[in-house]
Amino acid sequence: MPSKRKTARMDRSIRAFRRIFGLRLADLLKFISSLILPLSFGVFTIIITFQQQSAAKQQRDEDRNASQLQRDEDRNASQLQRDEDRNASQLQREQERDLDEQRYRNKIFDVYIKEMGQLLKENHRAMISKEFMATLSRVKTLDIFRQLDGQRNIRIIRFLYEAKQLSEVKEHSPLDLSAAKLLDIDFRDLAVDEKRLNQLSLTGIFLTNITFMGIEMTYVNFSHNHFDMANFLLVQLRNTNFSFTSVNNSNFSSSVIFNSTFAHSQFKKINFSSSQLDTVNLSLAKIDNVNFSSGNILNINFKFSSFQNVSFSSSIFYNVNFSSGSLSDVDFSLSLMNNVDFSFALLVNVNFSYGRLMNVNFSSAKLRNVNFFSTELSHPQFLSTQITNSDLSLAILASANFRGAKIFYTNFQQTTCVAAYFYSSIILNSTFWYSNLKRASFEGVHLTNVNFSRANLHEAKFLDATIADVDLLTAVSIHDAQLFYDTNLINDDQTDCNTSLVNSWTLQTSYVITMMSEKNTSNCRFILKSLTTGATILRRVSLINRWYSRSWPYSKAILRANMSIGVFIELRGTNSDGIVLAQRTLNSTKMSTSLILQDDIQELQVSIEFRAFNNQSGVTNYWCDDINLFIIYGTYLEFLRVLPHIPENARWTQNGTTVAGGHDFGDTFNQLAIPCSLFVDDNQTLFIADQGNNRIIRWKLHDKEGQVVAGDYTEGNGLNSSQNPSDVLIVKETDSPIICDQYNKRVVQLSLRDDTTEREIILDNIDCYGLAMSDHRFLYVSDNVKHGVRRYLLGHKNGMLVTGGREEGDRLYQLSESTFIFVDRRVCGCGSGNKMCNNTHTLTHPHPLWGKTPCQFKQAAIYSTTDSNLPAPPFIRFFK
Repeated sequence: MPSKRKTARMDRSIRAFRRIFGLRLADLLKFISSLILPLSFGVFTIIITFQQQSAAKQQRDEDRNASQLQRDEDRNASQLQRDEDRNASQLQREQERDLDEQRYRNKIFDVYIKEMGQLLKENHRAMISKEFMATLSRVKTLDIFRQLDGQRNIRIIRFLYEAKQLSEVKEHSPLDLSAAKLLDIDFRDLAVDEKRLNQLSLTGIFLTNITFMGIEMTYVNFSHNHFDMANFLLVQLRNTNFSFTSVNNSNFSSSVIFNSTFAHSQFKKINFSSSQLDTVNLSLAKIDNVNFSSGNILNINFKFSSFQNVSFSSSIFYNVNFSSGSLSDVDFSLSLMNNVDFSFALLVNVNFSYGRLMNVNFSSAKLRNVNFFSTELSHPQFLSTQITNSDLSLAILASANFRGAKIFYTNFQQTTCVAAYFYSSIILNSTFWYSNLKRASFEGVHLTNVNFSRANLHEAKFLDATIADVDLLTAVSIHDAQLFYDTNLINDDQTDCNTSLVNSWTLQTSYVITMMSEKNTSNCRFILKSLTTGATILRRVSLINRWYSRSWPYSKAILRANMSIGVFIELRGTNSDGIVLAQRTLNSTKMSTSLILQDDIQELQVSIEFRAFNNQSGVTNYWCDDINLFIIYGTYLEFLRVLPHIPENARWTQNGTTVAGGHDFGDTFNQLAIPCSLFVDDNQTLFIADQGNNRIIRWKLHDKEGQVVAGDYTEGNGLNSSQNPSDVLIVKETDSPIICDQYNKRVVQLSLRDDTTEREIILDNIDCYGLAMSDHRFLYVSDNVKHGVRRYLLGHKNGMLVTGGREEGDRLYQLSESTFIFVDRRVCGCGSGNKMCNNTHTLTHPHPLWGKTPCQFKQAAIYSTTDSNLPAPPFIRFFK
């Protein structure tokens, strides 16, 4: 019962709920739809309100910021105005103060001038001669210097200078201003016309930021001064005294200093570049961080001076004394030196590389880490010198003297030391690898751990030397030693007469036998078997592993032999293709010959020809023996000419001595006809191109007549004739003349070592005029038609143009009718039309008035002239 009632109530509730829910939902929907528009409008209104409020706030912020900015600007403008007013006031006060200061300075300046003028007047300009007046003047001047500026101080100095109070005069000494401090002084205001300043004495003064630029100063005394930031650019100092002076941070570049003293001075951070110092005393000076590069340093005394971080690179030295000095980190690279003394000096980390040194003395000096790489030294003296950890590789030491030297850990690799003298020296842990030590003397030398590998010791002397034999085994050549590189290159079949010729010789014609020599039982003789039939034998000698042109340029092969009449021996040099590049001949009248080893020569050939002459009476056999073929390595230095130093102001004496000709125009042996060129050899023998006689004449000094060596007085193109020869020179290593046979358009080489003269055309089809030979064995030929100069390697016909050759003209790269040339390790071509030369370091002249032999005579000039103003031309005169 109860459950039924409960179910009924629930059903009624559900039905009532449904009626109520359905009614209210519809009403609710109507209600909501009626509220959409007001709600949208309200939301829109709220959004607009918020936007308006935000805009109003932004506007208020902008207005506030603008107001703040305006207030800041007003405040800044006010502050700026106050600052400007304050600065203007300050400036006005400073100007007033400066004006007061200027007035005060002008006043005390005027008072000083007035008082000093009165003192001068009262003491008749001799107040310095009185001790009290001198002291008073000094005190007043030092006091005024402290109060005045640089411009007024230079006026004070000028007043005293013009009043003769700062000059060393007869009446009195200069005013003592020592201890004065002068700043910002321009001494050009003191100089006459801002250029000349004479007899000024300012000693013991401190000068800072001082200018002397371009002033010529004479008899000026600056001793005991202290210079800082001084400008001496382009100054000229003559007879000036800077002794006991301290100079810092200053510039002397491009200056000229003559006959002056800087003794006991101190230099630091100074520029002397491109300056000329002549007859200057710098003894006992202390020189630190100074640049002397590209300067001319002549007659200078640096004795007992010390050098630290100093550059002399590319400078020229003549008659300079560094003895007993101390040099550390000094650069002499690329410098030229003549007569320079480093004796008893200490050299540490000093660089002489690529320099040229003549007559330089290092005796008793100490050299540590010194660099002579590729340096040329002529007659250097290293007597009792200590050399440690130094580099002389690739250097040229001509007639070097190392007597008593102590040499440790030093590099002589590839050095040319021909005829060097090491007597009684000590050499330890050093190397002479590939060095040229021909004729060097090691007598009495103590050598320990010294490397002579591939060194050329030809004719070197080791008498009483202490050296291990093993140290010499790898040398290229050594005197009186049977080393691989020094033995006779064809001696393997001359000691055993039973040896068949087939083993080493090629029998080209007929038959040759071997027989014991009649003169030497240890030597075999080659004999022609048949007296009616000639024979030829040939021997080839390979130069591979025996000679290298790069390591030993300027070498030559020597052939010596004994032979009977009718036997001729020919020495040939061939290239890899068997082409003969050079050849020389021996016979019974000529026992030896030499052949220059050109770079392309790879083999030597010895050809022995036995010529049977049926009409030769008294000839019982044809023979030859004692054949020696060997190489002399590295003959460069023998050809090297040492040029003497001839000062620019040297003058030849006007009265010369006639040494050739002088007997009117003619063709006899004591006459000349238009001598246009000459050459003087080491024996002072003249070779003259006697153009008017179409001949080359050899004339020994002091002889009354010459000897014709080429030409036959008549014009012709035969090998024995010359046509208008214009120049001649001598090849030193062969004593053979080379002639410019001008009108035959050829260059001819002669051989004068026999009774007969051999001739060879070495260049043809060339309009030659002048000839020159360099130290490197190059032949230079001028062509006056093509207006150029070409360089040839002897034995080669293809030359290289070295100057001119670009049509005729007067530009720096052109020549005009190039004539005579002279080479001093450079080349110079001259044109007779434009009379100019490409190289100012050479001796040359475009006119037949021609001198090219001071090298040989060392103190003379030889001229060939046709000057009608001189008596009895043509002739050649000798001037000392």
